[in-house]
Amino acid sequence: MGEVMVRSWVESRRRRAQQGTKMPTHRSEDFDHEKSLSFSADGKQNALQKKPSMRKGAVTRRTGVLVAVVRGIGTPLQSAVSEVATLLRGQGYALTSSQEAKAFGDLVQQIVQIGKTIHPLLGFDVMAPEQNNEHTRWALLEAISENVGAIYRARGQLSPVWEMSTLLPSLVKMARDSAASNDLIPAQGDEHEQLPLILGLLKALPPVCHAIGRHSFQQDTPTLILQTARTLQYKSITATRGLLKEGAPLDDWQALYCSFLIAAGQLYAEAHFAIAEGSRANVSAAQAQESIWTAFDRKMTMIATFSSYMAPPAAEKIEQRNVKHLADATG
Repeated sequence: MGEVMVRSWVESRRRRAQQGTKMPTHRSEDFDHEKSLSFSADGKQNALQKKPSMRKGAVTRRTGVLVAVVRGIGTPLQSAVSEVATLLRGQGYALTSSQEAKAFGDLVQQIVQIGKTIHPLLGFDVMAPEQNNEHTRWALLEAISENVGAIYRARGQLSPVWEMSTLLPSLVKMARDSAASNDLIPAQGDEHEQLPLILGLLKALPPVCHAIGRHSFQQDTPTLILQTARTLQYKSITATRGLLKEGAPLDDWQALYCSFLIAAGQLYAEAHFAIAEGSRANVSAAQAQESIWTAFDRKMTMIATFSSYMAPPAAEKIEQRNVKHLADATG
């Protein structure tokens, strides 16, 4: 039963990554109630204009919050609790609906508390109303929920995942420091421009958290997740640098880097499960990690090579090719 759940969850993550998901960016000023109404000469409201604007993204602030909570927080947390409860009932535990509801409430409280811990690490006041950062707060809570839910499934217990309260802030700090440096990652400007890289890392890690939570090879789970995240970050940076020329626009760099991060998280989880479940004999942590990274590197290289083959050549390469063809033609 548990193995089926593991596989189904990993496959659902793959499908979601292939389909692509966007962070909620709804803002309160997107919908203007005054402008949505028009009146005829006698002062009566035009019936044809009673409906709110149907332009894309035109939702009220309250609706934007509801969408974020339903899609990004409530659903993944409730799904995690339901899956664990079903697994425990299958093992003979008599769980009541009240216990399941309490477990969900405890998880929600933990998510909110982790969010409050992370906010000061971002370098700007996420809660300042004049900054219009509401979409940032909900995107962070969504990423936190996915990671906590992943560990929750892996542990199979209806209790808060306390280790995530320190692990997730550590991951945010690591991503922020990397984005602010100019060592491996091109300097990402101010704190607001660094945010996509932080969110990119958090959104890439749920499969990793789930895999390591299930099979840690006798290592400390939070420590191994942090080490793995750092390595995935480095390997994604290397892959990005191999496909983009120096001085590429930051938007291009962020988009490709975050795509590699998402792919890296999925590839690592699959390699981790393959090694953990394929080698039933006792293997050391070092042997397991060596095998996992060997499989990961092979698949990551294939993706990078395939992407380079499918993408159109850069402008300077086209120019170089044209010059060569002209030289060959003129002999």
